[in-house]
Amino acid sequence: MISEKVLYDKVCQLLKKQFKGFLNGEDFTRSIQTAELEAFEHFVTYFERTQRIADALLPFIARADIQSSPGGEVVPPSNYRHHIRLSHKIIVNTTGEPQVKIRKIRYAASNQVEDMLDDYIDRPDKTRGKYIYTYENGKIQLYEAGSILTVLRYIRTPVFGKIAFTLSETENGITYTHDAENSNALEWPEHVYPLIENLVLEQFGVETREQIIQQYAMLEKQQYMDMAKMN
Repeated sequence: MISEKVLYDKVCQLLKKQFKGFLNGEDFTRSIQTAELEAFEHFVTYFERTQRIADALLPFIARADIQSSPGGEVVPPSNYRHHIRLSHKIIVNTTGEPQVKIRKIRYAASNQVEDMLDDYIDRPDKTRGKYIYTYENGKIQLYEAGSILTVLRYIRTPVFGKIAFTLSETENGITYTHDAENSNALEWPEHVYPLIENLVLEQFGVETREQIIQQYAMLEKQQYMDMAKMN
C-alpha cells in the first residue's frame, strides 16, 4: 500500500515553489486517479502483449467462483478488467471422502473452436469434465459445458486512492487537517511509489516523462513467477 498522506506531503514539498498556498484535496485526488489509471492500463497492456504479470499488478489479482449460464457464458464480477485463467471445480472420491479439486480449462482462439469441436480425441466432453473456452471482446464462453461451477482468476480494477481534509477556523486562520476516515491509501505495492509520484508530478506540469519511461521498463522486469501454481 502507498499512503495517500505520504504521497501528498512529498508532492507538496516538491511543488512548493509552484503552490505557495494549499493544494486542495479534490485536485490532488484527481491527479492520483489519473496517475493510477495510466499505470494500471500500462501493466494490463503489458500482460496482454506478453502474458507476463508484473509484480506491480499483484494487489489486483483476484479470484471469483462463478456458475456459468446454461449456455456456457461466464459473467465476470463488476470489478473485472482482464481474465488470467479459467478453471472448474470437480469432485474426486478416491479415499472414500469427496474432495474438491480445481482443473484448468483449455483456452482456444475463436478460429480454433470449430476444429477442436470436431477433434475426436481433444474435443470437449462434459462426461469427462473436459472443456474449452474462448475470450473475445471481454466475453468468456465455455463450450460443451452448460452450467458448471468455474473459478476465474482475473485482474480487477483498482480502488483508487483519494485524500480528504477537514477545515477548521482558529485564531491564526484556517487550518486543514488530514481526514483519514474519508481518504483511501493507494493499493499499489510500495516499490511502485516512485512511478506513481512522477505520474502525479506530471499532472502539475513537472517534466518527469523520461523517468516514468525508465520506471515502467524496470517494473516490467519484476514479474510474478507463480502463475503455473495459481488456481
